Formats: sequence, structure tokens, C-alpha cells
Amino acid sequence: MASCQEFEVTVHTSPGLTCGTFSRLWLNLIGSEGETPPIVVNEGDRHLLPGSSCAVLVRTEAPLGRLLLVRLRLDARTGFPHLDWHCSRVEVCRPSEPEKDPEHQVFLCDQWLRPAGGDMELRSGKLCLLQDETEEKLKQQRLRHLQNQQKVI
Repeated sequence: MASCQEFEVTVHTSPGLTCGTFSRLWLNLIGSEGETPPIVVNEGDRHLLPGSSCAVLVRTEAPLGRLLLVRLRLDARTGFPHLDWHCSRVEVCRPSEPEKDPEHQVFLCDQWLRPAGGDMELRSGKLCLLQDETEEKLKQQRLRHLQNQQKVI
């Protein structure tokens, strides 16, 4: 039986003068049991201004399991300058039962995203060696990241 889950996601833009953008930011949550479809974080006239935060509520129809990754993608908007964007971090809060504290995860980024520059996947928690990774999705993410780094080098 599918159960609906809700996540409060807050995306933080770094404070530097050139860190903001007018581009559209897409976000997916990736869990051990599935992932959300991409959603637009800054819909309409909401822009990712330097030092700002943008909050969005993400609802799922099927359980995600343990939250593993946040995927970000930046797309240029017609009629706006194609500016890169510097993401500070993404915070995800999963409200829980009233007597329990909500689950809160921070996905540090501190990187530039470019319109049409591909997806960026962020992980939270402790880093470990690839051979010590316990989640298959995290192993695959690490391998993709290593392959991209090798291309750059």
C-alpha cells in the first residue's frame, strides 16, 4: 500500500554578490526505495537571490525509504540572463509524529551549478571509502562522480 510522505525542503543560495540566478531550479529527492519526480523549486517570480532561501513542500505518493541524495538541475529561463548559481546547502525536514522530533538532514553543496550543465547529486552524512559504502545507490553515485572527475582531469 502506498503512503504519502511530505518533506519540507529549503534551498540556500550563497551570499556572494554574483551567487544568485534567474534560472529555474529542479529538485529530486532520492531514497533507498525510490525517488520523487523533479519539481521546480523557484516557480513563477521567485528567484534565487544572493543569500536567500527558497522553501518548497515535496509530497510523495510512494515511500522513499531512507533519504540518500538530493539531485539538483538548473535550466535557463527564456528572456532572462543565463547566470550560474552558487548553492550553499539544501536542508530537508521530514515531519514526524507529534511526540517525536522531525528528521532533519543537511546536504552541503558549496558549488556552482550551470544552466544545462547536467545534474548535481548531493549526499548528507559521513563520507567513507567506496568499498565501505553500504547503500548501492550511494555506490553508483560515487562511481558517476569519480567518472565525471576523471573526464575533467
